[in-house]
Amino acid sequence: MGNWRRHSREFKQQVVERMKTSDNIHELARELGIERKLMYTWKCQFEGRPEKNHADYRGAAPDTA
Repeated sequence: MGNWRRHSREFKQQVVERMKTSDNIHELARELGIERKLMYTWKCQFEGRPEKNHADYRGAAPDTA
């Protein structure tokens, strides 16, 4: 298994945007050095369809409490 890396919300959002214009998601994943499944997980999160136990980024605001 590879090393764990944390990705910023901004990076994830950029990946999702690139997915929209990419003709080959597999090649994009290889270029970015991340798993395709992870990219699709982020895509679902930004679309408001988070998988169980994952973040929901749709309209997420910083915690002010």
